[in-house]
Amino acid sequence: MKRWSLLSATMLFLTSTATFAEETSENTIGPNEETLAALDSAAAPFEPEELGPDLSTQPMDEMIVEGTAPDLNIVRITRIRYANGNGARLYRLGKYKEAYPLLLTAAKQGFKLAQARVSYIYQQGLGGIDRDAEKAVGWLGVAASPVSDLEIMKYHRRFMARVPETHKPQVDRIVEDYIAKYGNEANGMNCDRTRVAGTHISRLKCDLYEETDWSGFDVGDIEASINATGSFSLGDETN
Repeated sequence: MKRWSLLSATMLFLTSTATFAEETSENTIGPNEETLAALDSAAAPFEPEELGPDLSTQPMDEMIVEGTAPDLNIVRITRIRYANGNGARLYRLGKYKEAYPLLLTAAKQGFKLAQARVSYIYQQGLGGIDRDAEKAVGWLGVAASPVSDLEIMKYHRRFMARVPETHKPQVDRIVEDYIAKYGNEANGMNCDRTRVAGTHISRLKCDLYEETDWSGFDVGDIEASINATGSFSLGDETN
């Protein structure tokens, strides 16, 4: 079902169409062109401020404590860490095809920055992924749901300001669906912004509500195995 057909038809007035056309071949523009143009017009690609390079499997811009919802175990948590951290690293290197499945794994577990990056991949059709306005808006909406990175929230507000009032309910329904599946409550996650000691930088920190005490558990062997094999798959990664 093309939920964007009516919305797309009303967004021809957006002033960013020229910028959008410069970045995208005319032959690849789909029926949701104007919706994607609204996303393009909201802001340039953003990245959170970093303290420095970190190529480990620990997430670099979102952190998760040793805790888990009831259906997770230490192996799954470690794989999610791998997906979040290495997906972010590959994304920054412009390796979008390799980053996509990793980021999607982390996004489905509620990591806000991974959700925003997946949204941008769908927005621009990066890494060979088909451009998809509905998925781009859905992932951006859940990424911006409180509490989130400030730049994500600003980006989302700018996009929503370009959506006609009569069609915002359509956008809201899509976002609500994504929040129900991938939001904080669905994943048992609590996110907050914390200031890095001795700096002006505020970083997003996400913890799980239902914590199981994994203190003292040696995950080194698991992480080494994941790094050696590249094994991160948690199931079907197609959304």
